[in-house]
Amino acid sequence: MWGGPMRHPLRWMRKHIHTGEVADRPDGPVTSRLIDDLEGDFEMAKTRRTGGVLKPPDCLRRIHLKVAASTVIAVLALILPAVPAEGEDGEDWQTRKHGIAGWEDMSRRWVEVGMVPSGFYLFDILGNPVGGRELATEYAGTAQIDLSLNLEKLLGIRGLAFDAAASWSSGHNLSQSIGNVFQVAAAYTGQTVQLSRLYLEQTLAAGKVHLKLGRVAAGNDFAALPIASYHVNSAINGVPASIPINDPGFFTDPVAQWGLRLRIRPSAFWTLKLGAFNSDPTVADESNHGLDFSFNPEDGVLAAAEIALNPTFGGGRFRGHYRIGAYYDSADFDLLADPLRTQNGQYGYYFTAQQEVYHEDDDPAAVEVRPLFGRHIIRTPVPEGMPLVYQGLMSWFAVALSPREEISTIPVYIAGGVLYRGLFKYRDRDRAGLAVYYGKFSEFLPEKSAETVIELNYAIQMAPWFYITPDVQYVINPGGTDIPNALVIGFETGVTF
Repeated sequence: MWGGPMRHPLRWMRKHIHTGEVADRPDGPVTSRLIDDLEGDFEMAKTRRTGGVLKPPDCLRRIHLKVAASTVIAVLALILPAVPAEGEDGEDWQTRKHGIAGWEDMSRRWVEVGMVPSGFYLFDILGNPVGGRELATEYAGTAQIDLSLNLEKLLGIRGLAFDAAASWSSGHNLSQSIGNVFQVAAAYTGQTVQLSRLYLEQTLAAGKVHLKLGRVAAGNDFAALPIASYHVNSAINGVPASIPINDPGFFTDPVAQWGLRLRIRPSAFWTLKLGAFNSDPTVADESNHGLDFSFNPEDGVLAAAEIALNPTFGGGRFRGHYRIGAYYDSADFDLLADPLRTQNGQYGYYFTAQQEVYHEDDDPAAVEVRPLFGRHIIRTPVPEGMPLVYQGLMSWFAVALSPREEISTIPVYIAGGVLYRGLFKYRDRDRAGLAVYYGKFSEFLPEKSAETVIELNYAIQMAPWFYITPDVQYVINPGGTDIPNALVIGFETGVTF
């Protein structure tokens, strides 16, 4: 548990942004993970520093990549050799829905009795051969296992469900070497094993009302844009990155907080969400492994509201998904100009949209309601009745505003992009994506202007459970400073067990 000035890791970092005692950047939207081993690393940084950024010894970097390679080999060794013989289910590793052979039949039996197990492993290997504070190559990975229980089947309690998940976060954050804000590898979520979710959900009114209570993350239900999670950069993978940067109490997966969420869906066209969460960033301390169940509403309460619309155009052919929302956090926040002073209350607004704009005439994938395997499974569920992407083109847009610039590191955030599924013949399930992210720094940080990231990637769907995404990013004005623009190249891989 952080104590004294370390109570809020991000606020502590803001203070040292001004003094230059530590690299002048937050590292991404998972605010509790912005500085690795914050207290120990800061002391080490006094004696070993490269261009203002703490740099692990080269031997440790080689060990990190060896560990990453070993992990990947172990996962592939688990799933690839397990090819079912013809006659068991008639599928090989390229056609089955899950990485582990026979899992479909096994999970079906579990579902029949009311249990739904699932799991995934996701990792990024990225490097910046040009630009940034220093050149580096890093691995970052996240694995998660989840168990959902249908308590109506198991205990006879109508409409009640239980969900629990645990995650393993590993690797290092390349953005520490680059010195930028929008974390280039969304797969980096720290270095720990932790409990990620633990909640009950009650369904009422024939499925039109859902009530969730327990250990949850605000970002799993609010401000999430499903399509954007196909991108590798964390600027939108999950929620607009400025929201948790400006408000450390706005968590995203795999960090959880006490919370209550009410969802009302009168029809498929619109949905209303209301939520209240304990705003206490200290529960994200990695040493607690997600097991700090303390409830401290006196430290702050995060309230959020959102309306989602699902219109269709072109006679129902082109589907859209639009969200507008707002949040207020009653916690105290450090003033950017004087971190020793605080101001009570932070608030902001956001708007996100994704819209199908083109379908191919020959669209065999359009009838598939279940979305293909993708990283959205670790961020937010796809809206009911809406595939994530049809074969064709979809555009998206997001804006987030935090009016209180005196306590908001990035008061203006704008992002947008396009995603095309099935761009090439015989590759109907592949996805090509282009995105641009922009964040303007507060006027109370006069030494900083704005950071922009351009990202281009192509997701190769090797099998329904396995994808590889070559990725290229170009970071302009890292950290809003005169750090040399950085080119980032690498790939992401994910498997669903």
